[in-house]
Amino acid sequence: MNRTGRLFILISLVIYGCVDHSEVTVPAYLFIPAIEMTTVKVEGTASQSFRDAWVYVNDTFVGAYATPCKVPVTILGNVEVKVYAGIRENGMITHPTRYSMTAPYSETLVLEPTRTDTVRPIVHYYAQNVFTFNETFDGSHFFKSDRDGDAFTQITLTAQDQAFEGRNSGEIILTKDHPLLIAEYDIARAVPVTPNQVYIELNYKSDVEFYVGFYGYTPGLSPRDYVLGKIRPKDSWNKIYFNFTPYINECTCTDYRVAVYAAYDTAVAKTIQQVNLDNFKLIHQ
Repeated sequence: MNRTGRLFILISLVIYGCVDHSEVTVPAYLFIPAIEMTTVKVEGTASQSFRDAWVYVNDTFVGAYATPCKVPVTILGNVEVKVYAGIRENGMITHPTRYSMTAPYSETLVLEPTRTDTVRPIVHYYAQNVFTFNETFDGSHFFKSDRDGDAFTQITLTAQDQAFEGRNSGEIILTKDHPLLIAEYDIARAVPVTPNQVYIELNYKSDVEFYVGFYGYTPGLSPRDYVLGKIRPKDSWNKIYFNFTPYINECTCTDYRVAVYAAYDTAVAKTIQQVNLDNFKLIHQ
């Protein structure tokens, strides 16, 4: 055998020795078009912005995928598929997280290699959730405690045809002459410090940046200002979720009142600037 032939055999043996000859599992696929939500009356709206599906198969994390998505799965046969709703926490695209206030959707499937099964998750709130505040703005509302000193700036109600859903939504009007609104809920309620999380969620659209949060109250002390959830302008209705757990744990106050802060922005090319709100919830477990 000449040198060229021997060299070819040697190279072939080296390449063959570098190849992993273990069995490669051909995956099955899950197609998830979207995540939907259902609620009972006391929980308020089923409106949601669940952009990501967090997928588990037999309690093994497969991955988090923006919907619609096609998810490869190498755990085959008779399996339990769980899908958790995913949000962009605090309105930040860089903060994808599993929403801890909703229970996962679960379904049993038989997964086969190369086959695609469609999963249509419908999630719901956990039964142990407490809706400390749940303002729908339908017919009336409780954001009437005025902290800005201007009687002309307040949260009013829209006409029904301008509401996000239901009878009405909340509306804030700001002008150069009346540039500030700080509105606080009339009723104070307790929120316990626990290992579990506390979220504010709401629907909104706005011409200007504004803030949501709460004031914390303890007898003998000045109110503590945690109106820190910044919301950027949006010209169509949107949904946002804020994790306020660190502030509740820091404040350890006796009672809380949720609140809204909005200010006229001279850089916005509108002489009348508007903020609309709906379905303002504070939820804890």
